[in-house]
Amino acid sequence: MMGELDDEAKAELIGRIGDQSVLQAFEVLVAGMAKLQKFSAVPNITGNKKSLHFKTRNVSYFAFIVNRNWLLWYFRLPGIRAGIFDFDELKAFFPSLELSVRSDPSKSEGMLRLASRSDSEAVLQFVNTKMVLVEQLQADVAQKLARSRTFDSP
Repeated sequence: MMGELDDEAKAELIGRIGDQSVLQAFEVLVAGMAKLQKFSAVPNITGNKKSLHFKTRNVSYFAFIVNRNWLLWYFRLPGIRAGIFDFDELKAFFPSLELSVRSDPSKSEGMLRLASRSDSEAVLQFVNTKMVLVEQLQADVAQKLARSRTFDSP
């Protein structure tokens, strides 16, 4: 991970977990996202909700809120707006997906309750697939830009 989760923030987040399987889900998510090396782990440990956001270029595409008996994983609005994932695709991959309740439905986000290692592994599989596609799209765009600059040169 570009920005590692410090020990104090990690302890604060883990302190909210009341079940061993949820702790495993937490550890799998944090380690799996670190392996992607695309995100900074940004904890929010003030107030009642303790959360961890996964950001790149200061944009949070994924996050989870730590609860006693589950992690509430979010597929965040910036990822939806960027076309990285959409609700139909998320619902097909995760039948238990719920939409967050917002006064403006266009601002809803996808939510999953994760309570086990296998839940977290499924999320990581999806995220990893999406990141590979995003990287390929970015490489294609960079190549096209480089080619267009070559033709524009005198």
